[in-house]
Amino acid sequence: MACARLRTFLPHNLVAEFLPADGVLVPTPRRAPQYSKDSLWPAQLLAEALVRCGFGDRVLPCLARVSAVPKSAFSAPGHRPDPVHHYESMRVRLDLLDRPRRVTLIDDFVTRGATLLAPASRLQEALPGAEIPAFVLVRTMGLVAEIESIGAPCAGTIRCDGKVVERHP
Repeated sequence: MACARLRTFLPHNLVAEFLPADGVLVPTPRRAPQYSKDSLWPAQLLAEALVRCGFGDRVLPCLARVSAVPKSAFSAPGHRPDPVHHYESMRVRLDLLDRPRRVTLIDDFVTRGATLLAPASRLQEALPGAEIPAFVLVRTMGLVAEIESIGAPCAGTIRCDGKVVERHP
């Protein structure tokens, strides 16, 4: 039932672009290192659920946080971890035989996008020339006076100019 609802919710063009049936899904790491395999990892759970529903072929959990970063949601404006801080806190662990030419980063939430820029950069180093789009379940809207729709799938961009991260839309 959930897979059928997801199929009707996600526009076909977004599925084809970000979640192809043969796609490799890479969950973004949590904000702190995982010391137990039983730790809750929302991005991994989302990636596994997408694969079960036919949105992707397999999950490749090759990104790991090696040092904690402050939780963005609880950081004061201007004190959120920047892309460099995120980048320095994570590593890629890839089997030498597993070098996909395209991987899709999977995350549960996106605010500005600093958390997505860092793993994309790490993966680009490990997989030169690979395509690395991202799929995020929920995007924040900031202080919007009126929300027109709870479900509003879209494609957008995240850019960084120095330490300033911008996401559109």
